[in-house]
Amino acid sequence: MTTTRATASYAVAALLALSALTACGSSGSGSDTATPTPTPSGVAWAQDVCSSATELKGSVEALGTSLSVDVGSGTSVLDQLKEQLGPQVDAVKADVGDLSTAIGAVPTGSDPGVQAAAAELASAKAALESSASAVQTAAQGFQSASGVVDRVAALGDVVTAAGTAKDDVASLATALKGVASSGSDSAKEAFAQAPACEPFRSS
Repeated sequence: MTTTRATASYAVAALLALSALTACGSSGSGSDTATPTPTPSGVAWAQDVCSSATELKGSVEALGTSLSVDVGSGTSVLDQLKEQLGPQVDAVKADVGDLSTAIGAVPTGSDPGVQAAAAELASAKAALESSASAVQTAAQGFQSASGVVDRVAALGDVVTAAGTAKDDVASLATALKGVASSGSDSAKEAFAQAPACEPFRSS
């Protein structure tokens, strides 16, 4: 009887030890799949980028809108349009500059995933810089054109350049959504925690 009890005690002890080892193993495997926590600087970077992108979207969409003319005034219609269009073009140029600064301001020592996200947005940023310059050049041509025919043609150039800028803003939004949904885990978490990035997280 004593031998039987001793054997049973050893068996119970072995089962308890095995159970403890199994529990430790499952705990370790769970930690491997934990979602990475982005650094506060990474979240701040994403916030600045998304905020700048939203501001730029608004200024580009405002190009050529909310223009009003008074045909009864002593100023020609084209002169009135020129006066109102100038500030809109300046706003686009300034907002593109802000976006470029925000994308390039990746904090020193940032997670590699955040740095990769900035690199992915670089081409969209370059396209917007180019289209903003084209809008400004077209607007300057409109400002300096003389004669109705030349000024109408120059205004058409502004409209064309503005259309390209709008397309580039749409491409930027697509790039931001790509980073926010399919970038590295750290980049996705940074965009998820930045309130200004909410429009770019939706489908």
